[in-house]
Amino acid sequence: MNLRQLSYWILFLMLLVLHQDYWQWDRNEIVFGFMPYTMAYNIGISLVTALVWLFVCRFLWPHELDDIEVAAANPDNQGAGEGP
Repeated sequence: MNLRQLSYWILFLMLLVLHQDYWQWDRNEIVFGFMPYTMAYNIGISLVTALVWLFVCRFLWPHELDDIEVAAANPDNQGAGEGP
């Protein structure tokens, strides 16, 4: 396991723990003047999760899988968008 894969697993486990926000259920504060604190927290964790998924797709996705899929779709090794 290389450092990049390890960073993925650390981020995944961190989000898994942070998603279980049972320690905040009793908070009744209002943030931004209209939003309950727990809703703001869940919006924040959702945005962070989307950024982590973007990071994983951009930097950790195995590109060999894409090459296999392209080769299977084009058995004659024709490039995408080319005519017959």
